[in-house]
Amino acid sequence: MSSNSSKHFVLSAIGIHEGQIFNVRSSIDKIVSDFFPPGQTSIEIHASALANGKGAFSPLFRSDRESLLKELLSSITIKSHRAVLMSSVVVKENWPREERDDIKLKAFEQIIDKVNFFLKRKHRSNEPQKGMLIVDHSSSELLERFRLYLERVQAFGSKYQLIDHVIDTVYSIESKSSRLVQIADLASWAVFRKFEFEDPSYWEILKGVFDRDEKGKRAGISIYRHPSIDQRKAE
Repeated sequence: MSSNSSKHFVLSAIGIHEGQIFNVRSSIDKIVSDFFPPGQTSIEIHASALANGKGAFSPLFRSDRESLLKELLSSITIKSHRAVLMSSVVVKENWPREERDDIKLKAFEQIIDKVNFFLKRKHRSNEPQKGMLIVDHSSSELLERFRLYLERVQAFGSKYQLIDHVIDTVYSIESKSSRLVQIADLASWAVFRKFEFEDPSYWEILKGVFDRDEKGKRAGISIYRHPSIDQRKAE
């Protein structure tokens, strides 16, 4: 979630057991059906389009769009879904122009570590699980960079750990075909609003679903700045 003029880039992931995918999808379809005529429950949810009344959401009154947004965000927090959120916020300030293409990759690196840490804690809690990554297919070039990075850290480890609980490769799907990808986009939008515009209203709905470590510390969100900024501060 970002724009060319924004100060932040946000990438989010939603972690959910495969047995809950149908329930989450059904829950979202039910919410959408309350706002659209029959036959339109499969409408693709784009956070920015929904918030601004664009495309398929243009017929809805602003109050209805706001209600729909909040109901969709609240659906992530349903306890029986056992969903967990993770977000990486990249501060774009002072990011060298020649390295701008690396911003999304840096966010992805942060997400990979969060997912693996989460799965390791599950293993320590006698819930041994492995995870698979599925991303929105927006760019073949970016997808290949994601796959190469995952392959490298599976073999040699990231800066913090060996990535041994994320299996195989990075899979992609068109967002229109996946409610989970659409919900991850909504989560990114809510986090983006908090950091870009200091608007915590949507973040407040989701904050309890972000991953926490054994000590209760929120581990599901991080802020990444270009290393040169910290280096200048040290000098």
